[in-house]
Amino acid sequence: MESFRRREKRKVQVSGKSSFVIALPKRWASDMSLQHGDEVTITRPGINSLLLVFDPISRSVLEDREPGTHIEVSEADSQEVILRRIEASYVSGYSTIEVIGRGAEFKSREAVKERARRNLLGAEVAGYSNNGFSLQILLGNSELKLEDDLKRLYSVCSSVFREAIWSLKDTNAASIAISQHDDAHRLNLYLMRRLNMFIKSGISKEDELGQWDLLSFIVVVRALQNLSDESTEIAQAVLDLPSALRNDCLNGVLGLSELASRLVEESFVAVLKMDHYGAQSVLREAGAFDERRKEFQSLVFQDGELPIDAKKAILSLLSSLRNATRYARNIVDVVLDLNIEKMESHGIESKKVQF
Repeated sequence: MESFRRREKRKVQVSGKSSFVIALPKRWASDMSLQHGDEVTITRPGINSLLLVFDPISRSVLEDREPGTHIEVSEADSQEVILRRIEASYVSGYSTIEVIGRGAEFKSREAVKERARRNLLGAEVAGYSNNGFSLQILLGNSELKLEDDLKRLYSVCSSVFREAIWSLKDTNAASIAISQHDDAHRLNLYLMRRLNMFIKSGISKEDELGQWDLLSFIVVVRALQNLSDESTEIAQAVLDLPSALRNDCLNGVLGLSELASRLVEESFVAVLKMDHYGAQSVLREAGAFDERRKEFQSLVFQDGELPIDAKKAILSLLSSLRNATRYARNIVDVVLDLNIEKMESHGIESKKVQF
């Protein structure tokens, strides 16, 4: 701990025609387990200061000393359970993940391997054993800030939602929505991995998150992933429809779908700009959506000519749309939570709409 408080001066040396170099104190390098070829991140937190951060996880995946983990699975473990454990290891930042069957034959090895490789960005099969396989995560340090990756995630998740809504008019869009959901899931895991590694690295919050706090960032990421999950429910409900909806029912669902889609878009615009006026507008519109949904739902219940299976399908769709607007409200809640002091200083009513 003594070395954490010490300061040492070093002279800047010239290397080649375009680089300056500084020799690191050997004791500090040893304390941090720095080795030849390791990569450090250099940031500029102030006008006259530089910050060097070493993250052991960032070491080349080609080196034997990279951190890894192994997962033992049994015959009783389902594919979903095994895959979830692999995804958790990926999010934790491991560069190698070895999956080993314990005891009985690992019958689902090929299926799990392919699903893991498809779900994890940068994952490649590194080898096989008699009863398992290993994955290597071939990801370098991203040039993008976390907020840039968040924008990518929103772009994909909102596309899944739009395709799911469009499937009410064209059922071919349902298959597209379900396919794009895989992309959203992959990006979500990648973003959570980056976020986890950022936390471990000790890099200044402002360098990556800017105006965000950590919890708020995670809330928005989770809301977008939930939106994508809900979109697949809409798409699947459309595919499961026994017959085409009656025109008046279809128009009612479409009207609510378009309003829900606008709320999702406006919520993300508000959170990117940290616009508390826009956030409160979304909450008001969400209240109006809920009133329209309840009114339409009541009409569906009272329609004696509408078949039971059609009523069930419509109610399922309305439930998914209601959940989508809830995720939009979760997103704008972040804006209100982070700007409460600013809102009060301007005399803005800060109470959240109750539903």
